[in-house]
Amino acid sequence: MQVVNFAEIILNLVERNDELELAQADLERALKLVEELEQMLEDLQAAKEEYENNLQEKQEEYEKAIEEMKEQYENMTAVHTLI
Repeated sequence: MQVVNFAEIILNLVERNDELELAQADLERALKLVEELEQMLEDLQAAKEEYENNLQEKQEEYEKAIEEMKEQYENMTAVHTLI
């Protein structure tokens, strides 16, 4: 009887050990996924900042071009009224 109980205990321990190894592997995979997600968030934030900077540059270029056209128009109308 004791041999049977001992064998059952050993089998339970082996089974628990296998479950523990699987749980540890799952944990490692989960941690790796979290790290990958954090990196993706950092990359997304950097892309967002780059987009916002480019948008700001384009807006400044557009406003400068509008001002130049406005000045050219004013110069053309001033010349036209002199004629």
